Amino acid sequence: MSALLGPFEKSIIGLLAGLFGIYFALDHFCPLLFYPELKKIRGDPSVSINPAPRKGQVIPVSDYSAYISNTSPFLPRDGIIRKPEGAQYDPEKINWFAKGTDEQKHPANAYFLKFTPFYTNKFWLPLSAVALRVRYMRDDEIRIGNDTWQTSLQTYIYRWGDCEDHSILLADWMIGLGYDARVVLGTVKGEGHAWVVLYKDEREYLLETTDKASRRRYPLVALHPEYVPAIMFNHDHFWTRTTQRDRRGRIKSDEWIMLSDFKEASF
Repeated sequence: MSALLGPFEKSIIGLLAGLFGIYFALDHFCPLLFYPELKKIRGDPSVSINPAPRKGQVIPVSDYSAYISNTSPFLPRDGIIRKPEGAQYDPEKINWFAKGTDEQKHPANAYFLKFTPFYTNKFWLPLSAVALRVRYMRDDEIRIGNDTWQTSLQTYIYRWGDCEDHSILLADWMIGLGYDARVVLGTVKGEGHAWVVLYKDEREYLLETTDKASRRRYPLVALHPEYVPAIMFNHDHFWTRTTQRDRRGRIKSDEWIMLSDFKEASF
């Protein structure tokens, strides 16, 4: 191929490659040069909403009792069990209850505050903004005690958090922009993790909120089987992933079952 190119053509190709390399480096390491909207993340938010988790009720919506009884491994259920006639739902088994910074347990939906730091028509930009503003820190680096969740506004104000804190902030923001974004809890290579799934144009995209090096990378969920989901939630709904198996134990299908809604209340 190189034998077919003269010195002039080679110099043009070299120049274009060099310009692309410069653009890529600046876009990656100095994104504020190209996207001035990101400068807004440097300031502190001026909002009137309460940063604490929302108050409300968990309301069952499913005929299935795929209870989340063992919360530590984040593993998917092997099957689903139809709710016995007359059985009562246990709210803590049809939603995920996590301890907040107030030392109280709240359903997962309560950590969404419908907080939108600023508006943009670039669907990928919130991921870059969260990566630039929020520092990844494990809970044991921030406070003493068990796993503690922060609301979307708390994470934005504090500028630190772990995987679920990053994910709640990003999903809350993207929902405010009109996208169907949800936080997923599951495992990655056997380790518990949280990430965001974006449903857009009939496709499912995986948003890895803690990856600071790939701020504009939105791969398809199907390309990353190492991400094994267990539960999923947004502002108002909570799902669990169930696996249907045949008599020989072979997987027939995976599906999401909505277990509950979250109804906000003033009490």
